[in-house]
Amino acid sequence: MTPFIGGCLPLETGKAPFFHKNALLYNSGRNALRAVLRRLKIKRLYVPAFTCPVVFDAVRAENVTPVFYDLNDDLTPAGDIPDDAVLLMNDRFGTTGAIVEKVVAAHPLTVVDAAQAFFAPKRGLATVYSPRKFFGLPDGGAAVCDFLTPDDLPAERDFSYDRMAHLLVAADLDAEKADDDFIKNEDSLNDFPVMRMSRLTESLLGNIDYDFVRKRRLDNFSVLHKALAPFNLLKISMTACDVPMFYPFMTDKPFAVRKKLLKAGIDTPIYWPDIEKTAGDMRRSVDFRDKIVPLPLDQRYDQAGMTRVVEAILN
Repeated sequence: MTPFIGGCLPLETGKAPFFHKNALLYNSGRNALRAVLRRLKIKRLYVPAFTCPVVFDAVRAENVTPVFYDLNDDLTPAGDIPDDAVLLMNDRFGTTGAIVEKVVAAHPLTVVDAAQAFFAPKRGLATVYSPRKFFGLPDGGAAVCDFLTPDDLPAERDFSYDRMAHLLVAADLDAEKADDDFIKNEDSLNDFPVMRMSRLTESLLGNIDYDFVRKRRLDNFSVLHKALAPFNLLKISMTACDVPMFYPFMTDKPFAVRKKLLKAGIDTPIYWPDIEKTAGDMRRSVDFRDKIVPLPLDQRYDQAGMTRVVEAILN
């Protein structure tokens, strides 16, 4: 079709290249994973019980059987993983690059889910990303691996204009007023086919100042970690490539901490509320879910915001 000339001006967006070179851009992170599994042509995938349930749906959508595993205290896979099995390993919280490197070195047949670690480099067989976890985007995902090429991308491109409501409300009013639209958008991402990333999402990515985002998140992490590390049950040792999605504060009193934060007007999600359905008696996975309070530290906030978070917890 010949492009139309004239008419109204579109949203001003950017043309900067995507952060990860050689990434293939899909309409969601879960669909990027599906594209990887489609090429691997495996029958079973070892999957952590402590992960987003949409991952389980993506695996099953490719006629792959998920075999669930629990975690050790250091977040490595618990139990024996057969040498010839493909393992899905989370780069959790954007702070566990060293753990992922350790697992990949011991088990090269690893696909890394970096939904919470956008800035992490490609590791293992493939690494999949969900950039909307780090930036204000309606959708989108990416995969970096050696066995997928641009020829593997679907011909059909998704569109995103009808998934922008929560972003526009948050920009014009505030994030709290965007909650209902955000939930609707999350629901809309279920069950749609593997397609290319929309032109809108790709061009919004072209606006992002990656250096600023990285520095601001690391600066905010430093403030939180300096104050909270003595009380954090989770030991954190980051690599130079790690950039956190949030600060994972693990405590034996999560409900009390969440109550304090909510009273101070600080929202903390739960990752992921329904994992008992797959975790069963995998107690460590459920412990991580219950006891880790994800503290916000994204690029919207500065040191004053982080001080407010610390004071809400410690006072």
